[in-house]
Amino acid sequence: MTINEGVAVAIGASIFFCLIGVEYAVARAKGWSVYRFSDSVANLACGVAHQVANLYYVTFVAYGYEFLRHHVAISHIESFSVTNGVAIFLLIDLIYYWEHRMLHRYRVFWASHVVHHQSSEFNFTVALRVSILQVWMTMMSAVPIAILGFPSSMALTAVLVNKFYQFWVHTRLIGNLGAIEWVFVTPSHHRVHHARNERYLDKNFGGMFIIWDRIFGTFEPEGESPVYGIAESVAPSFNPVLANLRPWLALRRSVATAPRECAPPSDVASRAVRISVALRLVAVLGLMMALLLAEATGGAGQWLVVILVAFVWLWRQGCLLDGQRSDRGADAISIVLALSAGVALVVTGIGAPLVIGALFGGSVLVFAAEAMVVRAV
Repeated sequence: MTINEGVAVAIGASIFFCLIGVEYAVARAKGWSVYRFSDSVANLACGVAHQVANLYYVTFVAYGYEFLRHHVAISHIESFSVTNGVAIFLLIDLIYYWEHRMLHRYRVFWASHVVHHQSSEFNFTVALRVSILQVWMTMMSAVPIAILGFPSSMALTAVLVNKFYQFWVHTRLIGNLGAIEWVFVTPSHHRVHHARNERYLDKNFGGMFIIWDRIFGTFEPEGESPVYGIAESVAPSFNPVLANLRPWLALRRSVATAPRECAPPSDVASRAVRISVALRLVAVLGLMMALLLAEATGGAGQWLVVILVAFVWLWRQGCLLDGQRSDRGADAISIVLALSAGVALVVTGIGAPLVIGALFGGSVLVFAAEAMVVRAV
């Protein structure tokens, strides 16, 4: 990922957070209960973990993409036109449709995708709830695009538009959109996809266009009220680290192991704990944004340090959301780890000032977060 791409992702994330605020405000004005604190924070935390862990994904895939395009491609498209622009948007969404079906069909692929379906709510924060490994399980979908000879810049643009489009369909506030429903994926279609009602299972896989579901027999209109979430064989958790890890551990169990209805943990009621959790999320968000903006001036060493600190902070945040008691020792260790990481980046000269500042600033926030909980006990 270049610095320009990092800035683009950072800007996109900022826009998403603004839209989340708008949705929350509209829902409050309508008197609808759309957001639950613990669930929403867990969704955002999963999104942060995904973004931090996959910083170099685009760079890695780009090398393979360019190799295929220059040595295997059956054509070479060098400039944009309306025809090849429409073609790549349709092709990328068709590929997405089939990879999405695959993610739901096979257990090992489902383990990389189920994180996105774990939330028992349906709002804009769910759009950001993505597994750490999902992009790696589906990276082969870039192969046919490269072989057809589309430039990487055109392919990346089409993919980003496809992904950004999918953000707005994660809402309960927008109803049926009439004729648009025949061609494009809408919130109504995607509510069906996220529901666990029997009639809604494995339906509506399209990303931008619903025409693929209509053609291949997986379309289902919204009728009965959707029930969100999944039936699990283990108790659900608001911990983003466990959310990513447990589906892979579950692969060891027999397919015949029946899932059971497990209510999610109770929402955090204590104001002090909520503030503590919010401060921890801000600390990790700051670290993510700093990494995105400064990635080109850092390196793999800086990235690995940030991953370690971010996941420790996310783990502690998840423990509080799951109702576990505050652990002063664990928080002290996480603060010392972050400060030591910041010092190490300074001494070795491999750290960008933004990232070092985020480590030190985040440590202050985590200290304040722990102080809030201790004062409330």
